[in-house]
Amino acid sequence: MRNIQRWGVVLFALMATGNPVLRPVQCADVKRVLRAGAYAVDITPEYFPVSSNGNMSDRQATVAHDPLHARCLVLHNGETSLAIVVCDSCMIPRDIFDAAKALASQRTGIPVANMLMSATHAHSAVTVTGVFQSEPESRYREFLVQRIADGIEQAHKQYQ
Repeated sequence: MRNIQRWGVVLFALMATGNPVLRPVQCADVKRVLRAGAYAVDITPEYFPVSSNGNMSDRQATVAHDPLHARCLVLHNGETSLAIVVCDSCMIPRDIFDAAKALASQRTGIPVANMLMSATHAHSAVTVTGVFQSEPESRYREFLVQRIADGIEQAHKQYQ
């Protein structure tokens, strides 16, 4: 239920700001249809131990208690597509998101400028950027880029 509430808040915010993708359909504009696709891709690491930096110092996680996800939403109004992604992570640096956007754009045709990505700031997630004596593993960073792009691609397929 929380996921539905989160997406509802995002959609409400987009509508409240007058975003053209979500503007109401006018009577003379009956051909316009808002389509949406959603997909939650698992971003839980495939190996352990992994570094977790959410407690102001490095800790080594030896198992995942709950799965981590990148929740992806793709919206299309017949003219414009956009993607919104929220990842279970403490912090994700811009270069990770930029690489995921570029890869997802190649796969879906959605312009990089039409993608918004963020992290939930989960304090028990995997270290993705070096802070608090924690250093991320390059293979998880590469894995994360691929999985975010996979999630956008799957969400994009959901509305077609």
